Amino acid sequence: MFSKLHLLGALALSLTCLAQTELIRDFKGGLAKLPQEKLSTEVFDQKSPALKLDSSGVKSGQFVGHTFYVYQEAAQALRGKTIEFRIKTKHVAGNAALGGTFRVATSPGNELRVTRSFSLNTPVGDQFQEQSATFTVPNLDNIAHVNVQFGFRQQGEEQNLWIIDEPQFRYAENSSSVQLPTDILGLSALLDKEPLVLVEDGKVKFSIVIPAAADPIAKLAAEELQLHCQLAVGTEIPIRQEADGQEISGPAIHVGGTMLAQKFALQPVNLPPESWLIARNGENIILTGGDTPGATYNQATSTRGVATGTLYAVYEFLERTFGVRWYWPGKYGTVVPPAANVKVTRLLQTGTPSYSTRGFLYSIPRDPEISTAEFTRWYRRNRVGSAHGNPLANHSFNAWPKKFGASHPEYFALQVDGRRKTDEVAGGHVCLSNPEVLKETIREKLEYFEKNPGAGFASVMPGDSFGLYRCICEDCQKPLQPERAPAGTASNLVWGFVNKVALGVAEKMPDRYITCCAYGDYRQRPDFPLASNVAVTLCYSAQPRSDQISKNKWRAMLDEWRQTGAALYIWEYWNNSRYSRGVYGAPAVFPRHLQEFMRLDQGQVRGRAMELSNIDGDGVSFSYWTDWIYDALNVYVVSHLMNDINCDVEKLLDEYYPAFYGPAAVPMRQFHDELELAWTRGNYSDGWNWETCWVKTYPPEFVDRMMALLRQSVELCAGQEPYLKRAQKTLAGYLPFERNSFLFREKKSQTNAPKITVPQGTAKPLLDGRPDEEAWQKAAVIGNFCDSYNIYEQKAGTEMRFLVAEGTLFVAVSATIPPERNEIKWADDLGERDSL
Repeated sequence: MFSKLHLLGALALSLTCLAQTELIRDFKGGLAKLPQEKLSTEVFDQKSPALKLDSSGVKSGQFVGHTFYVYQEAAQALRGKTIEFRIKTKHVAGNAALGGTFRVATSPGNELRVTRSFSLNTPVGDQFQEQSATFTVPNLDNIAHVNVQFGFRQQGEEQNLWIIDEPQFRYAENSSSVQLPTDILGLSALLDKEPLVLVEDGKVKFSIVIPAAADPIAKLAAEELQLHCQLAVGTEIPIRQEADGQEISGPAIHVGGTMLAQKFALQPVNLPPESWLIARNGENIILTGGDTPGATYNQATSTRGVATGTLYAVYEFLERTFGVRWYWPGKYGTVVPPAANVKVTRLLQTGTPSYSTRGFLYSIPRDPEISTAEFTRWYRRNRVGSAHGNPLANHSFNAWPKKFGASHPEYFALQVDGRRKTDEVAGGHVCLSNPEVLKETIREKLEYFEKNPGAGFASVMPGDSFGLYRCICEDCQKPLQPERAPAGTASNLVWGFVNKVALGVAEKMPDRYITCCAYGDYRQRPDFPLASNVAVTLCYSAQPRSDQISKNKWRAMLDEWRQTGAALYIWEYWNNSRYSRGVYGAPAVFPRHLQEFMRLDQGQVRGRAMELSNIDGDGVSFSYWTDWIYDALNVYVVSHLMNDINCDVEKLLDEYYPAFYGPAAVPMRQFHDELELAWTRGNYSDGWNWETCWVKTYPPEFVDRMMALLRQSVELCAGQEPYLKRAQKTLAGYLPFERNSFLFREKKSQTNAPKITVPQGTAKPLLDGRPDEEAWQKAAVIGNFCDSYNIYEQKAGTEMRFLVAEGTLFVAVSATIPPERNEIKWADDLGERDSL
């Protein structure tokens, strides 16, 4: 799987100029012997041909690739050496990411002994790009061949086309000094054919070992391993800590950088951040990974900021060996099958998350039965997190009105009425063309990085509602492009400022990123390349569906931003299904479509986060995740996909229903499957509104059938815990779905529009926004308005006056602000923005 970065042996990618090293084999000449359909005359140099990887005529799911071999004596000579596979790549069409696998086989029988996968970048533009991956060949006897297989897996019908030129095997630089222990890759894991018994007839045969100087990550990992193994077995399992210089013998599971791990240079500090490793060594098992040195316990249990590869190794081991699953947070969400007998044989598993950032926004709900700590631990157990700080941008000038509003009003956006926007409404809005604003922003970001040495990213992003409040000074107006409205009007203005900040920061801290969202009227890319230390958060609002329009929209946005060369991240809005009037309480279930959508950007974005809904079934807005039961299955599946984009979603779902709902597995599966089918096949050409939602997608008879399935599930689970509690909580969680459906079942017809007679005035009223002069007193008046659904309570009063004078119809509207919106502030005087 190309999403996995396998560890046992150095693996690195280089996208810059590569050092000249000793050639092992040049495969260029052999390309001419391939069938004509695999060749291309488009080459990096003047020698033809090159290799063509073309998916034309290939079915979805099939692999398109090629394998290069080194055989027998030449392969045996590579034992213990680090080799480098080099190629020139050109991406011509499609979205499939290119990756490969190093493989080593021994004789007799060409038995595959070691594999190591890697991913390659997708080049930007139409030029060839030099890429490489390195691999340390194990010191095994009787190596039959060493090969590298690379290519891509076809998804869907879209053509994917890559041109590959100048393939070579070389010795990596200084490879002669690389001499790993004889069995480092095997760790006896590939040689141990006799079973290692961990649990026999309910009796535990192993202990848990941690290093003498175990850090908080190793201690937490050992505690998690102990907790879940004890739940599975029902007896206590000791955690033993090494003493300095004294190794603890097995049978044991070694967690973190124990003395056994050190023998093979597998201490967490030596491994790539967030990578994990599970390997057997005789009667011992090593669980280790790339961890952030010096991390605190609180950091280890949080979901961002530190690498916890050792913790991930434990979670992978618990899932793979003991069948543990964390479907929901808290005790009712954890599934630990009883384990009377557990044994392993050959054991060598490694990996790293497919995305460097894996997160959620509005991620912690308010549930009286589940604590915040339990929700946080649930995310961590499903490998949600980031090792390099938070790359997702957000509005960064919100503190400036208080900080500079009085002392430096010139920092702020000039408004149409001549004022500078020094208030805090809609966050901070500054003048992006002011040199002092640029200077202060650079200073502020450098100070932030100095105070937070582990942070890799800092946001530079205008306040919300930027199109309404952006500066109208001459210098800020020049870069605007109204012809690119609505998504690109201010792209050059905003991204030009972001670029300048990034370049300023790079002068002192070139390894730190400045990040901004592609959002609002700067959602489209600018007309110029971005600095190498700019990260872009792509804001995308379409939840996964099966329609081609949604997929094309997302691909177009990706293709556009790839041209900037910036590091790309995704902010997905999962709240749209129930975010506005008329669709409150509407679910969106789409676990199967997640993988299909995520593969559209595979290899092109580094991380992603999903914004969950903070509006409940009654339309009330909160600062936390509401109606979380709606999203629980989506969150579980996408967490696994962010960890491994190639995981088997159908297998996850096949496990989920019987393991989690027991006797109610069948109706619960039907409930979720039908909800997903209704959502993903809906027709949204007219937008997502009450009619699309409650008439076309979730009609009354459908909602009734779905709720009947949930109630049937509760009945089937009667007297059987924890299944009953889970079924009851699922039913309670979906009651807003049923309640809102009933609101629209017999949608009240609009109140018959009143017929009014508009009087003829004698003089035109003054258009000053104040209908208090004598002319308006003679106008026809209507009020008592309902909303467009005639369903929701109206908290704002509206009155309209109509008057005809000198052949012109005049209309005055008076609207009161409801108490909960009393934060709205108005300018003292009307400006040019005040219009009807």
